[in-house]
Amino acid sequence: MPANEVTATGAGAAMHEGPIICFPFVGDTLGGSHISTVTLIRGLALEAVQPMIVVHEEGPVTAYLRDLGLGYRLLPLPRYVGRDHGLAGHLAALAASLPRLVRFLRRERIAAVHTNDGRMHLTWVLPARLTGTKLVWHQRNVFDGSRLTGLMLRLADRVIAISRFVADGLPAAARQSVVVIDNPVEAPSDLDREACRAALRRELGLPSDTPLVGLFGNLIDWKRPLLFVEAAAQLAGGREPAPAFVVFGDDRGGFRPEMEARAAARGLAGRLHFMGFRRPVWPWLAACDLLLAPAVGEPFGRTLVEAMLCGVPVVAADSGGHREILRHGETGLLVPSDDAAAMAAAASGILSDFAGRSAMVQRAREMAQERFAVASHVARVTDLYRSLLTVSRKGAHAG
Repeated sequence: MPANEVTATGAGAAMHEGPIICFPFVGDTLGGSHISTVTLIRGLALEAVQPMIVVHEEGPVTAYLRDLGLGYRLLPLPRYVGRDHGLAGHLAALAASLPRLVRFLRRERIAAVHTNDGRMHLTWVLPARLTGTKLVWHQRNVFDGSRLTGLMLRLADRVIAISRFVADGLPAAARQSVVVIDNPVEAPSDLDREACRAALRRELGLPSDTPLVGLFGNLIDWKRPLLFVEAAAQLAGGREPAPAFVVFGDDRGGFRPEMEARAAARGLAGRLHFMGFRRPVWPWLAACDLLLAPAVGEPFGRTLVEAMLCGVPVVAADSGGHREILRHGETGLLVPSDDAAAMAAAASGILSDFAGRSAMVQRAREMAQERFAVASHVARVTDLYRSLLTVSRKGAHAG
């Protein structure tokens, strides 16, 4: 093994006999796509494949893997395709990374590469093609529409989309063979919601009867953080006891100053609390009495499912993957996009109707437990691997 490739301690990737499936990550950010992928990897422990995690940089992803006791291979790369803008930058990154990845794939006898974000799609698809390694392209975001991505997408052997909304946004050639597979989500079995509520109220110095309304997600434009503030102001007006509004996530778009200014102008001073990014998310989500999800064009909506599993009612914008997760009036409420008044009215109705809220969250929990079960997700992805590698073996014998 070259000196700059390291096997981390922890649960090894090669847990049993079977074809090796490589899961590459950059490693510099950690989000829902990484959590979903690692959930799949852990589920594959009982299947006839060997998952191998490859990380290019130490950072949030490797810390997360170590917390879980999962081993990984550290494979530094000089550049990633997609990090720089412009075709010249992409080609330079490809030229820099291609020889190392080709050697790695051949030396480790990788059967398939399963990529899960834009930089990894673009960086790994050509090395996989050149070595005859199958590549599964897991589209977890809305297609960016670039010519380079569209071209590289054609080189993938299989495409998984996390929602019909994402699938429908892919180029026509990809839509013909794409398969939609829901993300896996599994809640801890030992959540005590009352204890979680009490802990969050203590941290914020709030009375024990304060309703907690949450926004979960990094603060970027399409998550609509400013609309959340406006909906919060309309929901809070004259309501007793006065709700507190908690925001969990990193401020990647620089929205916090304007959110604070708007909150102060709308009478929410002292009621809007920025909690930052916290992991695991479950205790903080379980502490909330209501989740607001104003995002527009959400590829999936993992937080909605997490809330459903926790027994937290959801009001979400009728957009993107949200409408594929919630059944309006049965498992949550959908409101028109970018309509703060509609979101506030729906939220007020849920907070005021204890019996209706209880029935809704029970239906939501049952649906989420069945539809987004880890075992179901693992089985569908494993079937895809099996089909892909069976075709590959038949082709090799025929040749």
